[in-house]
Amino acid sequence: MTTMMLSLTGCIGWSVSTVGPTGAVEGAAGNSSLSDAGAEQIRRAGSASFDWSSGRLLLQDVGLTGAGDFANGVSASDPAHPIAVTIHAPSGTIEVPSDRILPYVAEGSEEIDELWLTVSASDDEQFLSFVREYASTAGIESEGLTEWVAAYAADPASTCTSLGYNTPVGTATGLDLWLEMSCTWDQDPRRYVAVHITPPQL
Repeated sequence: MTTMMLSLTGCIGWSVSTVGPTGAVEGAAGNSSLSDAGAEQIRRAGSASFDWSSGRLLLQDVGLTGAGDFANGVSASDPAHPIAVTIHAPSGTIEVPSDRILPYVAEGSEEIDELWLTVSASDDEQFLSFVREYASTAGIESEGLTEWVAAYAADPASTCTSLGYNTPVGTATGLDLWLEMSCTWDQDPRRYVAVHITPPQL
């Protein structure tokens, strides 16, 4: 199997599959599949659901064979229509309209070790609305985040850069969830919120 190695914050050395259209189209009950065929099904349907209510999301639950099998990333087929992602957490539900679903599996792991959902906002108001909504969902209470939101409202371009701003981890859902905000300010400004979700770190 051919893999590509990604060097990303919190995910250095993890792999994503780049193989052909194989694998289960559906995952176990309550789950979408992240096999090659399942990823294509998510793209066509424009929605995905994952049952992380036990605190673990096993590879076999998302249409994969087990340790050593790699989950596929999925991009929305139309940027104007993001993928409606629903995650059933141990405490509540996380709903994210995501442009990209990026699952990460540590080598040898039998579960999804991180799900990274990217959300793009069309304007400053929507961007801050996303930040507040997901921070509230996660139970993130941070003076630094409050100050960052106020600074962005006053001067977006100076506050949000391509380097990103990371929040502390929130645990209100029973999963670990944190946000990463980044922006580019060329002729076509782009504002992103990355929602990072991992199993609870006990």
